[in-house]
Amino acid sequence: MGAKKEDAQGKPLTPVMEDYLEAIFGLDSDEDIKAIRVRDIARKLNVKMPSVTSMLKVLNDRGLVNYEKYEYLELTERGKAVGREIKKRHHILKRFLTRVLNIDVATADEEACKMEHALSSSTMDTLTAFMDFIQICPRAGDDWVERFQAYQRQGQSPAGCGENFENFMCESAGAQDVSGRCCMEGKMNLSQMKEGQKGRILRVGGEIRLRRRLIEMGLTRGVYFSIEKYAPLKDPLELIINGNHVSLRVKEAAEITVVPEDAKGVVNE
Repeated sequence: MGAKKEDAQGKPLTPVMEDYLEAIFGLDSDEDIKAIRVRDIARKLNVKMPSVTSMLKVLNDRGLVNYEKYEYLELTERGKAVGREIKKRHHILKRFLTRVLNIDVATADEEACKMEHALSSSTMDTLTAFMDFIQICPRAGDDWVERFQAYQRQGQSPAGCGENFENFMCESAGAQDVSGRCCMEGKMNLSQMKEGQKGRILRVGGEIRLRRRLIEMGLTRGVYFSIEKYAPLKDPLELIINGNHVSLRVKEAAEITVVPEDAKGVVNE
């Protein structure tokens, strides 16, 4: 069943009413608009002004807007709540259609308008959690759906994402030796390595902003490096990547998972 949004008296709203409330909420949030008028709504929804006036009377009677003919209007608290919810739904659905399904923006915007009225609150909550999941957790392997379900059970915490990543790496072709030992067992954090050690980066973690900065510095998965030195107080550390010297705080280096080179100069796969 779809979402059942109601007016101040508990009566269900139609999709058209919801579209109006979303449009009015958007206008109300626009700092360039000092007061909302009928023509502003007509322009935004691409409808005629008499149609807007007629709908505003209905919304006024429903306790969703305060409106007198030929006057400015404003949303009631209930009207704001509904408008805010519909706009949020539209944003989530549009983001899903464009970023996940690669639908073009114009089509996604149109389809989101249709979908936002039909989905229940619980379905929207799950879709929101899914969008968060694909941004912060690994997205490969046959058990990908199970990982998302585990993410939900864990209170949508990203804490288990690193473990999922390691499990996937171990399941990949060639990721286990003949004894069945996981290739990830020899891993460590970059901050745990000693001066002169060499290795290969397996994973760059941390918050999105930090991860983006580290990647821009050349610290990407599969890259080989060597630890040149630590500062006198052991922070920061300096490493060499592709002939370039890179300085990192120990706290930042702790977010990078690596495989060190062994005594024979071989990076264990």
